Amino acid sequence: MSADLVLINGNVITMNPSNPHVQAIAVKGDEIMKVGSNDDITPLIDKNTKVIQLDGKTVIPGIIDTHIHVTDFGRLLLWLDLTGCKSITDIKNILRKKINATSAGKWILGRGLNEALSEANQFPTRFDLDLVAPNNPVILYHQSKKLCVANTKALELARITKKTTILSKEGIIEKDPDTGNPTGIIKGKAVDLIWKVIPEPNTDDLLKLTHLALSKIIEAGITSIHWMILSPLEFSIIRKLDRKTFPLRIYLIVPFELWKKELKFRVSSSWQEDSIKIGAIELSADGYLASKTAALFQPYADSSKSNGKLLYTQKTLNFSAVKIIQSGYQLIIHAMGDKAVEAALTTIEYFDKKIYDVTSRIRIEQAALINKNFLEKMKNQKILVSVQPCVINSEFKTWAAIEKLGQRRARWLFPLKKMIDNNITVLGGSDCPMEPLNPFIGIQMLVDRKFFPEEAITSTEALEIYTINAAYSTKEENCKGSIKEGKLADLTILSNDLTSISSSKIGSINVTNTIIGGKIVYSK
Repeated sequence: MSADLVLINGNVITMNPSNPHVQAIAVKGDEIMKVGSNDDITPLIDKNTKVIQLDGKTVIPGIIDTHIHVTDFGRLLLWLDLTGCKSITDIKNILRKKINATSAGKWILGRGLNEALSEANQFPTRFDLDLVAPNNPVILYHQSKKLCVANTKALELARITKKTTILSKEGIIEKDPDTGNPTGIIKGKAVDLIWKVIPEPNTDDLLKLTHLALSKIIEAGITSIHWMILSPLEFSIIRKLDRKTFPLRIYLIVPFELWKKELKFRVSSSWQEDSIKIGAIELSADGYLASKTAALFQPYADSSKSNGKLLYTQKTLNFSAVKIIQSGYQLIIHAMGDKAVEAALTTIEYFDKKIYDVTSRIRIEQAALINKNFLEKMKNQKILVSVQPCVINSEFKTWAAIEKLGQRRARWLFPLKKMIDNNITVLGGSDCPMEPLNPFIGIQMLVDRKFFPEEAITSTEALEIYTINAAYSTKEENCKGSIKEGKLADLTILSNDLTSISSSKIGSINVTNTIIGGKIVYSK
């Protein structure tokens, strides 16, 4: 029997311990037919076989992103990317190009203003933006998301004037000391004053943006995603997706409150179609470290009064978790602070005392701040831990985790090496669009870890969290996550071998091809 597709003369990293490296792969239909040497695969080629000569390129299992906000990513793809701007002139040049392609009155949004601008005294005001965009409302966000700059048109639509006041704890509307007029610079929660007046795209526009996001995801070498649902509107968007053009394998994760309100505790068998299914329900035990809403046992080091809070009582958390398990879904508990992680583990221990099947692979999202006792419990209970590597870096670099938690506690923030050494299954995602989509930037962050580098892991361990571990998390390890005969032909072809190049260069690896179910869906 001949193959439909053959990849030959390559460096294939299979993630299969019994056969870790091969030269070639044969595909029949949507499955891997055979893996082996060039000599093993060549006899399977006939005149109808499509052959990809890899010429030494690296092939890995298709990347699985276990935490991505697809619709929001689509929205942000229309935003200006200002991350490379080092001056007001740079910002004006990018804004001017956008204005030339945008009708008057339409909102223009941007992101990525950075500290380099502030340090060079080159941070823009509304007057700088007005020179280029007098007829369009413009709002540009700082990379921290705690600050934005709005032009005059945007301030008018938000009804922000010299008379507008706001409580200092809610943020700052910066004003000129001489005139009292707003400068356009808005900080803290006050940014919501403008955010709430930005019009939402209609369903058709949102579908187009979502398709654009899916295209970018495929280009990044990603073949499966865990789509974090945020609103009911996304369900209608998902039903309208162009599956022929965008055949990504989609695992939907729905917030508990949305599942309760909009889907009326629907059971898991009620939505599964064409490689899309609602697979998990997420309970949020607490908030986030960045906003100091993650629940801690001890107060934040920079605030003696605050230690966050749990969003559910232990009894309610237990009850809600039981409801999810009984409905046939995977249980995911978001828990960042150590107090929230303990509450999540207590809920899982509650299952041990009941008759519910804990082999459903319960997952803790983030599990950011932990301790030695938690490691033992996670290992014994076979807990899955989902992390977003770029978030780890941001917690330290952007959100000042050491300052917020103190050196001793910060040492136990995302201790991935200790988790892996304790045989705790870790899986990885991007948290795009809040963080970069590129999975190889995420892998680089794990391998070349800058904060508490003793928690760095190897490139092979990092690749595992995006492949075989991610597949295991959804009970799909028998059909994807590694390159093995009989598994789905979901493959990613790379310009370089991430396991052999310098760790500082992993993030610059290029994806040359993405293959889903034996079909080439992207070629660079």
